[in-house]
Parts: sequence; C-alpha cells; structure tokens
Amino acid sequence: QVVSRTTPLLCSARMSSVRSVSIEAASSPISSPRRPQSGGRIVSVIGDLIRHDQTRQDKDSGAITEEEALESCCRAYKEERNFSKHPKSHSFAKLLQLLVAARATSWLYSAPCDQHRVYALRCLHLLLRDEAFQAKAMEIPNVLPALAESCKKFIAAYFSTRDMCIVEALTELTNIFQKLANSACYHSNLFKEGIHHSLVQLLSCHDLAILQCSLNGLINLCKESTSRHNVCQLDCTEKLLYLLQYANTESKHLASDLLLLLSQEAVVRDQMAVLDGLGLCLRLLHSKDLRLLHRLVKILDSLAENAMQQEAIRFRGGIPLLLNILKGHSNEGQEDAGSEGHGVSEGAGGDNDQSDAVLSLRAACCSAIAQLVLNDASSQLVVKGNGIYLISAQLFPTPKTLSPSKHRENLCLHALRALRFLFSLERNRKLFKTLFPEKVFEVFIDIGNYTKSIKDYAPLMKMISSLPVDEQQKMRLSIEDLNKNKSPVFSIGNYYVYELLGKGAFGQVYRVMKHQTESYYAMKEIRMDNPALGKVSEERAESVGKIMNEVNIIKEQASKYCKISQMLSRREPSLHCHGAS
Repeated sequence: QVVSRTTPLLCSARMSSVRSVSIEAASSPISSPRRPQSGGRIVSVIGDLIRHDQTRQDKDSGAITEEEALESCCRAYKEERNFSKHPKSHSFAKLLQLLVAARATSWLYSAPCDQHRVYALRCLHLLLRDEAFQAKAMEIPNVLPALAESCKKFIAAYFSTRDMCIVEALTELTNIFQKLANSACYHSNLFKEGIHHSLVQLLSCHDLAILQCSLNGLINLCKESTSRHNVCQLDCTEKLLYLLQYANTESKHLASDLLLLLSQEAVVRDQMAVLDGLGLCLRLLHSKDLRLLHRLVKILDSLAENAMQQEAIRFRGGIPLLLNILKGHSNEGQEDAGSEGHGVSEGAGGDNDQSDAVLSLRAACCSAIAQLVLNDASSQLVVKGNGIYLISAQLFPTPKTLSPSKHRENLCLHALRALRFLFSLERNRKLFKTLFPEKVFEVFIDIGNYTKSIKDYAPLMKMISSLPVDEQQKMRLSIEDLNKNKSPVFSIGNYYVYELLGKGAFGQVYRVMKHQTESYYAMKEIRMDNPALGKVSEERAESVGKIMNEVNIIKEQASKYCKISQMLSRREPSLHCHGAS
C-alpha cells in the first residue's frame, strides 16, 4: 500500500513554465545547461549535474540547479510505476545508479536536511516503485547502510526540531523501506541494518504519512515467522495499543493488522496480558468498523489459546460480546425478537466487498467461540446466551449477504467446528438431536470431539450444501426451533407460549414464559372433553379437583425449596470463610 503525502514544493518562479519533460540525450555542454522546457532533457541533465557535482549553481545565471532538476523530474514522473518498461528505461537506470551511488550516501546527512535532499530521496523513491529497479539498487554496495544511517540521523532531528524538511525526508525514506520490505528477499538485509528499529521508533510520531508508512513496512516484515521474532523483541506492543485507542481510522486498521501478526508470538501475548491489551480489545468490540472488528476478534482468538486468557475473556464478558456481533448479523427473518443486536453497519449498498467483510467477521467470531468453549464454564455461557442458535444460523447466510466467494464457505466451516465443539460436551447433545438430518448427523458425529483442523469439516459442509431444497428448509426450521428468543406463538393467561414440547393422553405440554419475567416454564394443557377424566360432568369435576390438588402440592413444595435455596445462598459466604479458616 502506497501512502502518498501532499507537501508544498518550493521551486523558483522561473520553473513555472515547465509542463512536462521527456528523456533525450544531452547535446549542449554542461558548462551552460539551459532550463528544460516542455519535452526537455531533464533526466540527462540531472545525470550530468550529479556527475560533475554541480549542486550549487547560481540561479540568477539562467542555469538549472540539481535541486530544480530533481523537483521537475518528481513532478513529471510522479504517476509512473514501470520505469523498467519505459521507452527510456536505460536513462532511468543510469539515473538510479547515480542517485544511489552519489546521493544515497553520507551526503544525505553530512549537512542539515534541506529541500535538495528531499527531492533526491523523492526521486529515488519514485524509481524504487519498480521492482526491477529495486533489484538494481540493492546490487550497489552500501546503499542500505547509508539509508539506514540517514534515517537514524533524521529521526533524532525529528523528535527534537520537527523541521518540515526532516518530515518530508522521513516520509520518503519510510516509503522506500516499505517498498523494499514488500519483497521477502530483502528482509535479512533490512534487519541486518536495523531498519526495523527505526520503523518501531517512528510508531510514536505524529505525522500520518510517516506513521502509516512505518506500520506498512513493519507489516510487510512480520509476514514471516522468523522476521516476527525480531520485531517482537522491540516492545512495540504498548505503542500499538495506544494507536488502537487514539489514532485515526486508517492508522487503527494498520495497527490492528500488525498486532494480529505479532499476537501469534507468545512474548507479545504475555505483553498484552501485562498491558491489559485484552481489556482494550473487548472495549473496542463495540465499534461499528467491520475491518477493525474483524482484526480484534482474530486477536482474541489468538489470545484464547492460553487457558488463563480463556478464563479472563469469559470473566470480562467477552462471550456475550462475540454473540452480540453474531446477533447483529443473524439471518433476516430469524432475528431475535424483541432484542437488538450489535448492529454493525453493512453499508447501504450491500455490495460484495461489504458482504464478504461481514461473512469474514462472522467466521472470526465462530472461530473465537470454538476456542473459548474448550472451557466448560464458557461452553455453558454460550448455550445460555442462545449461542447454538446464533452459530447454527450461520450455516445459511441471509440473501443480503449471500456470496459465491470462499468467504461463505469459510463461515460455514467455522460454524460447523464451533457446533461440533459444543456437541462434544454431553450436556449439550440433546440440543442437536433435531438439528441435522439423520445422514448428516452421522457425519457430524464421526468428525470426533474437538477436532481443530478446519479441513476435516469440508465433507460435512459439502453434504449440507448438496441437500435437496426441502431438506434444507427442514434444517432452517430446526434451527429456528433452537432460538430461545423467538416471538411467542400466542398467549394463555399470563404466559407467552413459544413451542409445543410434546403430546400425551390427557393433553399437550408447551414451553412458556411468564409475562414481565425471563423465566421459562412447562405448561400442560388438558382437554376437558377427554373420556379419561370421566363420562359425566360430576366425574370430570372430581378429576379436575384432584389435578388441581396435585398442582397446589407441587407449588407448595417448590416454594419450600426456593426458601431453603435462598437461606443457603445467604449463608454461603460465612460457610466459605469458615472452611477457609
């Protein structure tokens, strides 16, 4: 990613006539070079000026200076990317060699930074956007040591003076390092010269262009595990957590990308525990930024590999937050009745990129939940929070977010793994009896308990996706039956009726909720015209009286049990203290 920065270019009024430049062979003597007009010889002029070391010509004499020539070159070729394929690529290659050999040296820091040095670095940065030219530059001896030393000198000056030329020079240098870090073949050289030290130092700067180039450079360096270890030793975790709190949106994205890469290392996870990085990540889960949310959930997934961190996530309310993100994106028509989910915005257009981002976020949530339910207490919390329904609903994404890409398959795989982990606990198994068709259920069981490899769930996913339409519709209805928060079907007295649990000889049993409470009950409905109650009205009245007596006895016993439970709960602290003493 190229981070561009608009900076004022200080140029002579006499250069205002320059519109565009091209490359031609020099034909006039260097002793009196003319200012290049449209179609002039700017690159050749720069080469001649550098070769003769004519860096300070008299501007009033009408001769162009190296600074002005470099500025003109930067203006003319600021949009060029493929210098090696340009018709005048040979001239550009010579210019690159001269800049690296004569200007990317101690010359950069031998005197206070000025606009001349900024233009030299900017021109070098433009040329190094071409990968072929990167290889040519790296073949020249001592180029990286000189650039690394210049960066260190400029950083020291930046934090003491904040001079504008220093800011622009550091912007160009970090852009150069970012480009080189994008190629793994240069990583060892970059680490050898301590470039990563300089980039980590610049995470504390306040200039957005420098900060974002430094973050991009470190992200490129940390994509390989061997390189990550070198960066982890520099204690950059605290700086990244600070950026997650206070930086602008793009810098937060880059900081979360880098922290996600580094969180794969145990030393960074330990640092996050000391710095309360877990607490910060949980607080930021209230964000509506899809990209940031995705990275934060992935970081939590990485932290949850540690048993103590699993406990900490559960204790600090991480599981309800993850379920709330899933709830905010649960299937249309299957949304929890009377409840509002996280409500992360999917964008007004609902385009493919936005839909894929939503699907990736859901998959990350399912992955993190699967890691957390390895803990028995966390598993119970997921079930209590309607988690089995919310995860099962991800097997059939809504039409609004339906995507033919790999993101939908990835979501289905992670949802199946989370469900299989929950099924591994025996107390949860009864909830899955009606979820899958019989043949699918057999494959679901055969996967085995706590199988982590996501590839092992691919055959099950393919089987579900290839089910006939009517079988898929039955699965959807079975998933809906798992929803604890769905709308009641009807009301009886002071109770909301949700579903039929079963039928018997005397009537039917429903799952109900009492008005203005969140407590569920089983309600039995008895048909008064059932012959088993009696043939005449007197017999039926007597049978109903016996039933009501039985109900009253059960109520009385339940009331006594509640009173005993309350007494024990009040005495529990003193009993605990007595046992401890």
